[in-house]
Amino acid sequence: MKPLLVVLCSAALGACAGYPRLEPAPGATLANGYRVVSEVDGVDLAVRTDAWKSDRSVLRYTTPLQVTVENHSDRPVTLRYQDFALVADDGRVFSALPPFEIEGTIREPAGRVRAHPIYRSPGFIYDRFYVSPYYRHFYPSLTPFPGRFYYDPFYYDTYFTVWRDVDLPTDEMLERALPEGVVQPAGRVSGLIYFEPVDRRADAVEFRFDLVDSSDGNVFGEVSIPLQVE
Repeated sequence: MKPLLVVLCSAALGACAGYPRLEPAPGATLANGYRVVSEVDGVDLAVRTDAWKSDRSVLRYTTPLQVTVENHSDRPVTLRYQDFALVADDGRVFSALPPFEIEGTIREPAGRVRAHPIYRSPGFIYDRFYVSPYYRHFYPSLTPFPGRFYYDPFYYDTYFTVWRDVDLPTDEMLERALPEGVVQPAGRVSGLIYFEPVDRRADAVEFRFDLVDSSDGNVFGEVSIPLQVE
C-alpha cells in the first residue's frame, strides 16, 4: 500500500473573515471532502488549515497549521522548524516560528531556557515520538531523543524575535504547539506549527517539508503541497 500525504481544510471559515486563509489549490485531487491526497516516501503527512478556532486576532500575526506526521518508513524522521516553510508563488518564504525561546550555542548544546511553562500532559498527539533534547524542560513526561539533534541558534534568534513585538504566543498556542523532535518508525505526532503570516499579495503557496533521516542527517524526500490563499 502506498503511503499517503493528506491535506485537510474546512469549508466553513467565515469566522476568520478579514484574514487570509489557505485552502487546497485548484486542480488538487480531493478525497472525502477537503482532503488532498498525494504520495510521499514512506511518510503520511496531513495539514489542516482550519485547526485554530480560538482568538481570531492571532491570525493577524501568524498562520497556524495543524501538521500530522505518520511514519511508515524504516527511517526515524526529524522534525525541525527550519525544515518547514510556506513558499509563495512570487518566491517569498513564510517560515515556521519557534514557539519557545531557547538559549544555547552550537558548541554548547541548548540547555538554558528562560522562565517557561511545563506541560506534563501535552496538548498535542504523539506515539513513538522523541522530543528534542532542548525541549525536555517543557515536556518532562516525554522521552528526549537519545542521539545527536542539531540545534540552530541562528534560526531561533531570527524567527523567535517575531513574537517580541506582540503579546504572543498565548498559553493555548504553546500548549498545542508541535515541538521539534524525532518520529520513530511506526510513530505518529500531530500538533500546531505557527508560520509567519501569509498575506493577500500571495495568490498561492506551497507547503514544503524536507524529510530528514535522523540516523544520518540525510534528506530522503521533500513534501510539496499546493495551497491557495483566500
